[in-house]
Amino acid sequence: MIKNTAKQKSLEVSQVSHTFGLDDVLEDISLSIHAGQIIALVGPSGCGKTTLLRLCAGITDLVEGKISNSFDSTSFMFQQPRLLPWKNTLDNIAISLKARRVARQQREALARKLGLRMGLVEEDFKKFPHELSGGMQQRAALARALVLEPDLLLLDEPFSALDVGLKSELYGLLVEQLVHRRAAVLMITHDLMEATRLSDVILLMEADPGRIVQRYPLDKPLPERDDNWVYQTTAKLMQTPEVQESFGLV
Repeated sequence: MIKNTAKQKSLEVSQVSHTFGLDDVLEDISLSIHAGQIIALVGPSGCGKTTLLRLCAGITDLVEGKISNSFDSTSFMFQQPRLLPWKNTLDNIAISLKARRVARQQREALARKLGLRMGLVEEDFKKFPHELSGGMQQRAALARALVLEPDLLLLDEPFSALDVGLKSELYGLLVEQLVHRRAAVLMITHDLMEATRLSDVILLMEADPGRIVQRYPLDKPLPERDDNWVYQTTAKLMQTPEVQESFGLV
């Protein structure tokens, strides 16, 4: 478990509530995440997971509560790749570097190096998004999110539409990057097994309104989590009354 210190960068969410019109979407959400920590938000559709992540990213305006982010840089990865259709793959990966005024030769070299690490090949960099498969688009989107070497990475179910084999491959690439750089990650998922595989702490949410009802710490280091451990741990979590109620299994 990572201890909080005065010098440690963190994302702090305190007593956040949110409404859309007359609908209460989130109620009294509090959490904190520190460098090197991965937190997964799980729960049924409509419990406000995406709204909470967008609030943390500053994409949605905060209505009630407080969110403070002391990380130096933050990247957001959407459920869909959202690559710019008029730019080729290399330019899509490098777009945030261009926004930071990194010289073209340097940003293309950085984007190409990371794209290759993500499993793209040289010929993919000249292609436009419509010429890439869904898996290739997702690799490019992951490279785009990581190319800035963010201290905090916000993930909105980026692997939900992928097949099992590709998911497993991208899990490995993501863990490799995060363990090496000790970035913080706040991710949302419907998949309890995905949360068990990738996170240090699982926060279980319920809907109407969205709220955190349980916290499950996972102490085994990410690189040591084999399939048997993931399956067994997920099965145990599925037997808890809170998980069964949250996912409508009772």
